[in-house]
Amino acid sequence: METLSAAYAREAVRELGDAPEIPLQHRRLYARLQQIAAETADEAAAPAEQLAAALAHQHPSVAGELRVLQRCGEQLAAVLRGACDPLQLLFPGGDTGELAGLYADSTAARCMNTLLGETVAEALRGWPAERPIRILEIGAGTGASTAYLLQRLPMERVRYTFSDISPHFAAKARQRFGAYSSIDYRTLDIEHDPTAQGYDAHGFDLVVAANVLHATRDLAATLRHAGSLLAPGGLLVLLEGIAPQRWLDLIFGLTGGWWRFEDATCGRSIRCCRQPLGAKCCGTPASRKRPPCRPTTAALARRCTRRSSSPVRRLTTIKTCIGTSRPLPRNQRRRNSFSPRESRRVAEKLRLLEKAGMREVKSRDLLISPSPQ
Repeated sequence: METLSAAYAREAVRELGDAPEIPLQHRRLYARLQQIAAETADEAAAPAEQLAAALAHQHPSVAGELRVLQRCGEQLAAVLRGACDPLQLLFPGGDTGELAGLYADSTAARCMNTLLGETVAEALRGWPAERPIRILEIGAGTGASTAYLLQRLPMERVRYTFSDISPHFAAKARQRFGAYSSIDYRTLDIEHDPTAQGYDAHGFDLVVAANVLHATRDLAATLRHAGSLLAPGGLLVLLEGIAPQRWLDLIFGLTGGWWRFEDATCGRSIRCCRQPLGAKCCGTPASRKRPPCRPTTAALARRCTRRSSSPVRRLTTIKTCIGTSRPLPRNQRRRNSFSPRESRRVAEKLRLLEKAGMREVKSRDLLISPSPQ
C-alpha cells in the first residue's frame, strides 16, 4: 500500500507540473505529495495501475482499502486542481459504508480495536461489583470501536455515553446499538469546554477516544478538555497513531479535517519526536532520514494525575511487536512500569492475535494495565 501510494503521489506531482495553482484547502495535501515524491525519487517502481493490480492479486485481504485508495489516488491531480469533489471519492453517491468499513473491517482496524477492547477490559478488572462504571467515548463516529468495547464490558453495570460532534452519527448509533439500554447518545465538540456543553466536570471513570483527537486544531487544549471529564483516578484511553502512512494521507488527506492541526511545525503529531503525549512539537525539520512526525495507528493512554483510591489500575506504555515485548528503557520508566512477567503476558496476547490471522499489524504502542499484585 505504501509503495502504491508513493506511485500515485509521484504521478500526481508530475501531472500537475511546475508551480501549479493549488486551492488553499489542498495546499497541505500537495506539500505532503511533494514530500512523498522526493522521498521515493530514487526508487524504481512500476506504474500505479500495475502495482494496484499486483497488490489485488497477492493480497486479497486488503481489497476494501485498495478500492478506496485507487479511487482517490487516480484522481489526486484533479482534486488538487479543484476539478474533482473529494467527498464524491470518499463517499460515492453519498454511500458511507465503504469508508466505514476501513474503521471496522480492515485487518489493522480489527487488530487495534481488539487491543483497545482488551485494554479497557483489563483496566476495569477488579472494579467493585456494587459500583457503576461511567464511560464516555469521544468522537465515536460510525461506532466501529464502540462495538468492540461493548462486547467486553459488563453492560449491566456500565453507564456508557456515546458522543460525536455530529448528531447524525449519534442517531445512527441509537439504531445500531438499540439493544443496549444503558447507552446515552449525545453530541460533543471536544475542542471546546465540555462543561459548557452540558457535561459534568470529572463525571467519568473512563474516557475513550479512537482515532479522533488528531483531527483537532490544538492537541494540548483538546487533552485538557478530555482530562477535565475524568473523575479522580480516572483513565483516558486513546487509539491514535505515531508514525506516517502514505496511503492514509492519500485517502483522508482529501478532507480539511486531516490537516486541521495548528500546533505543530513538523506535522500532525500525537507523540512528536518521542516527546510525551501532548507535548509541544520540537520543531525538527523533515528530512529523508527522519520523516515528519505524523500519526497512523497505535493505542495510547494517559491517566488522571489526581490522587484517588479508584480501583482502576494505572496504565503504562511499552514498545511492543508481534511475538516480542520489552519494557521502556530504564530512564524512561515510570514507577508503574511493566515487570518482565507482565511484559511476557502482553507478548502472549499478541501471539494469540497473530494466530487469529492478524499478521499484517507490525510495531505498535500497546497500553495494558499491569497484572494484579
